Amino acid sequence: MTQEELKMMSVLQLDIMDEVHRMCVKHGITYYIIAGTLLGAVRHKGFIPWDLDIDIAMPRQDYERFKEVALAELPEKYSYLNHENCSNYFRPHALVVRNDTRVHLKYDQANPKMFDLGVYIDIFPLDSAPDNEKLREKQAKKLKRIRQLIERRIPYCYSFKRWRRYIHYAVSFLLSWISVRKLNRYQQKLMKKYSDGKTACLCSMASQYAYAKQCMPVEIYGTPTLLDFEGRQYYAPEKYTEYLTRLYGDYMQLPPIEKRQANLKAFTSIEQLS
Repeated sequence: MTQEELKMMSVLQLDIMDEVHRMCVKHGITYYIIAGTLLGAVRHKGFIPWDLDIDIAMPRQDYERFKEVALAELPEKYSYLNHENCSNYFRPHALVVRNDTRVHLKYDQANPKMFDLGVYIDIFPLDSAPDNEKLREKQAKKLKRIRQLIERRIPYCYSFKRWRRYIHYAVSFLLSWISVRKLNRYQQKLMKKYSDGKTACLCSMASQYAYAKQCMPVEIYGTPTLLDFEGRQYYAPEKYTEYLTRLYGDYMQLPPIEKRQANLKAFTSIEQLS
């Protein structure tokens, strides 16, 4: 991906985020920038230069409200995608996508594309986690198993080694009798299991980070707090320093140069359609 394409990617992601922010403010929907996006806001006042994406999270009730608002009010150039309205959707969270763009990923070169996806931002649900440690471990194990099953069911392999791809495709074929949509519904049910009760912790269970690391006291998220991000302001967890410390430790310390690549290697090119 060229520097020009990287700049285009950041501009398009900010455009999507501005629209999401506008809608959330209009409808009183709570959201927080999280993970690398929050780290970038605090440490770089914007994107981490080598980790170009935007991740936000919403408490489950707000997450469901945003879905309704997005499906009803998003302008035509955007789409809201999740497992309910997109076939073969394997993510445990939603996306808001720019329809007039196409993103080409490194592993698309070795796999048949399942669908053409434009530039997007990730929207994660925040669910209540049980206060009991054993119940948390049990929930985490079930979520890990269902996610592994979904990954094996989808005919897309994150490897350039031919033998690995053939094995993956064979397993995917053997599992083809299982509905991806049903697996996703079960996964959402697991994530929402404790949402009806009052618990002390919230957890971003759809995150790439470990369940235990993502379980945080409700107070850490607290009242959304505006932070600067690329010349605008987005909402962050109230105790964002505690959040970042739990996730990254000494988060102001830059990683070694050889590790400053992250997700940039995942993209090969981006195009904006006329």
